[in-house]
Amino acid sequence: MRLITEGDRFFQEIIRLAETAKKSILIETYIFQDFEFGRKICDALCKASQRGVHVRIIYDSFGSTPNPVQLINSLRESGVIVKRYFPASLVSRKLHPVFRFLLTPANHIRWYFYSLYRRDHRKIFLVDNKTIAIGGFNLMKEASYTSMGESRWLDSAIVFKNQNLAVKIRRQFVKTWYDLKKSQIKRLLLRQTKRGEYFSSLERTPALISRSAKLHIQKARQRIWLMFPYFIPPGSWQRLLKKKQKAGVEICVFLPAISDSRIIRLISESMAYKLKKKGVRIFFFEKFRNEKKGRFNHSKLALIDKVVLAGSANLDPRSLFLNLEIMIEFTEKKLVDSLERQFIKIKQSSVEPDLKDLRISWVYYFARPFLFFL
Repeated sequence: MRLITEGDRFFQEIIRLAETAKKSILIETYIFQDFEFGRKICDALCKASQRGVHVRIIYDSFGSTPNPVQLINSLRESGVIVKRYFPASLVSRKLHPVFRFLLTPANHIRWYFYSLYRRDHRKIFLVDNKTIAIGGFNLMKEASYTSMGESRWLDSAIVFKNQNLAVKIRRQFVKTWYDLKKSQIKRLLLRQTKRGEYFSSLERTPALISRSAKLHIQKARQRIWLMFPYFIPPGSWQRLLKKKQKAGVEICVFLPAISDSRIIRLISESMAYKLKKKGVRIFFFEKFRNEKKGRFNHSKLALIDKVVLAGSANLDPRSLFLNLEIMIEFTEKKLVDSLERQFIKIKQSSVEPDLKDLRISWVYYFARPFLFFL
């Protein structure tokens, strides 16, 4: 079990796993780009498919814009099956032309927003039904030192082996795979109750990410360290964190000083201000309010006492209630110690602003009704 915090090292690990795979490779990713390491990974997957390994890839159509056509064509020519998750469109291409003609402009717009409503935000690599890699790494150049140099994103992933958990992840992958065979009209009419999925090495049945993570926070007695790039906790989370802070639990929230979304950055700072007033410690990675230099911290990690929560989910409404996500609970001492060292390292490279340096932005009040669509 290993914690990886460098994109190039993670991509090299994926290439190594693809080269040694014997039976199957399942990949689910939000962003799939055409870049240097992306092409190397595709070459490894093509070679694996040519020697008889079953390779299946699901990538999100909204996150992977523009569509990496050349890479996908080369993969398909080698026998790899690639599917896009829920392409955003004004009208379903599978809908009969007569019905498309009868749709009003309002229905076209409504259909488009439905297609944006639910995204596949998971980052899963499952090799031979036993080796698992999960975390925040997408197949994108922003995570690569080779492509971006010192300005690459800071991220994290955990590579481990767990046969029982691999069965659950494979089952969920297969479910998503066959859901893509349904027409858009069926997907819109069917009511999907299982939203964010949470896989635990201790639990047999999946439950909502928000409910499971809050349960760990409620049990916390010593520390709650949270590191999320998009920090917009719902009201119940805010009340729970304030309650645990009042009970004497050490709560530290690590946020990125720069972000790929200025709106999210302002809303997160507003949330940080509200928690800072209650005594929660807030840290901004590398700098504070510097939009030009530094690295974006894209890590999605939580350390609650001796429990690690890691995966693709952010602490925002979309990840907790809408998107397809994965979050795994780890209790292995080696990983807990490794992540603790990573948090301390990030803390030493971060700035802890005073309350007077934070503020509630007007964007926070304006954007609150639309948080599910950000």
